[in-house]
Amino acid sequence: MPTPNTYDFKNFRELLKRANSLFHQTSINNLSSILSQGIIYSPATQWGVSPISSTARYTPNPQRLKNLNRIASRGFVDYVFCSFENGIQRKNKTYGVVGIEIQANILLDRESFIYPFNFIFGWDGASLPNRFSDLSTWNAVITNRKLSPYNEVLVRRKIILSTYLVKFHCFEGISKRVLPILDKYGYNAEKLQVYPNITAFGSGHMEIERLAIIEGVEYKALLSADGKLASIYNIVSSDDLDFLGQFAVKGNELIEVYPMTNEQKVVGKLKSEPATKLA
Repeated sequence: MPTPNTYDFKNFRELLKRANSLFHQTSINNLSSILSQGIIYSPATQWGVSPISSTARYTPNPQRLKNLNRIASRGFVDYVFCSFENGIQRKNKTYGVVGIEIQANILLDRESFIYPFNFIFGWDGASLPNRFSDLSTWNAVITNRKLSPYNEVLVRRKIILSTYLVKFHCFEGISKRVLPILDKYGYNAEKLQVYPNITAFGSGHMEIERLAIIEGVEYKALLSADGKLASIYNIVSSDDLDFLGQFAVKGNELIEVYPMTNEQKVVGKLKSEPATKLA
């Protein structure tokens, strides 16, 4: 489908004047890879640029490879996933422990889509109106950030840091690991904003660990203290994991909520027994 910056550029440009920066969160290990290239690549483009490293990232973990295939089947394997939310500032490391802040004006230059729901597991249950990424969807997300803190902003192919970088963000506890990486690739300490450490794995509100079953696969779930929200992860290692979405919880059911139409779908269930330690 066409995006607003191709069919309604004037109104899209005015709308973006109210937008914050974009944020791409990643792991410390992946930060080195990104800075060595100076570019955040989509999975498809990265595979073409460096097939050996991409193979090493995806093939050892069957679930990571399955999720990549799921994104590919929906036509979005050549997009970089970002958000308007600074997860590090919100004390949330679901997407990674380092945030890369990008100028929002990249959305005027590159094809992009936005979805205010969990993309990995929410797409199949989304009705056609929820799959639209038209100006009304962009307006809803930009003017009402509370619509979904995990909005998915998909930027086509690559983000060149020398053109669009604002700065980096991380927690205090890992700044001593991040700073040498930045220095190695020519970025000084002024490019890094540091935040207080967090004690919980997810956001400051996430405390209860459980197991979840989605599409027959077992994942780790982290529940909010009130039990109303669950963040789902594919854990590869303590330094390498994939955040797969946040869902509402009703009983033991995981519920996908589609803000644009107020529809709800059951995507999985929580198991009664606790999970092993996430990190």
